[in-house]
Amino acid sequence: MRDVFSQNYLFKRMTTYYPDFGTTPEQWVDRNHANVSKSDALFGHFGYGIHELFPGNRTVSYGTMLRHPVDRTISYYHFARKYSEHYLHKEIIRMSLPEFVKSGVSSEIDNGQVRILASWEAMNRDKCSESDYQLALDHLNAMVVVGIQEMFDESIFIMKNKLGWNSSFYTSKNVGKKNKSAIDAAVLDEIREMNHYDMKLYQAAHDRLMLDISNIEDFDKSLQEMRKLNGTVGKLGKFVWDACVRLAVRGDGH
Repeated sequence: MRDVFSQNYLFKRMTTYYPDFGTTPEQWVDRNHANVSKSDALFGHFGYGIHELFPGNRTVSYGTMLRHPVDRTISYYHFARKYSEHYLHKEIIRMSLPEFVKSGVSSEIDNGQVRILASWEAMNRDKCSESDYQLALDHLNAMVVVGIQEMFDESIFIMKNKLGWNSSFYTSKNVGKKNKSAIDAAVLDEIREMNHYDMKLYQAAHDRLMLDISNIEDFDKSLQEMRKLNGTVGKLGKFVWDACVRLAVRGDGH
């Protein structure tokens, strides 16, 4: 996903935001004040409302890519156990997935996507509420583009179409798929129940994507053409853009 963004915003200045554990959004914006001020795009993992911290009085538009809550929870568990720098690593390294799900160790696996799209307060609240869901849904409905990871190609096509992107080359990476067939059905049900607001929000994102798709004439044909082009020249295009990034960075004197 970041590859596609960098292709289209490279020379318009793109800033990436992946929060360091223990760093507040205010601290991040303050540290990156210069980059944020001249950027046309912000890409990464951040909550709705971060624009309120930006310097100046800028008009912004949001877009998002949601993931199925069950897959997201399982992936989060394996990610936190794999990376020693993760703030939950030491706490869950010896936990099984069922133990992790029951632990309540992090609000990020308790309707985490609703929390992120609702507000800063929701991200830090003990319990996610119906009002948090409604606020997240309002924000989702107001976004210029909405995608879901399980329909990645379709989502990229819609983003390219709505945002006027010239390029959409990418290669699959950071997939992190785990086989759910080996996981007890009761555990999967518990994840769904624990993330029932996320399940509703995900369905709303899916419906929004399908609506956008239905409004494009000959969508299936155009999607197949994009997939064919990406498969044929995607790796070459990615190589060229990576080279451009390196040249741009060197040209910037960094």
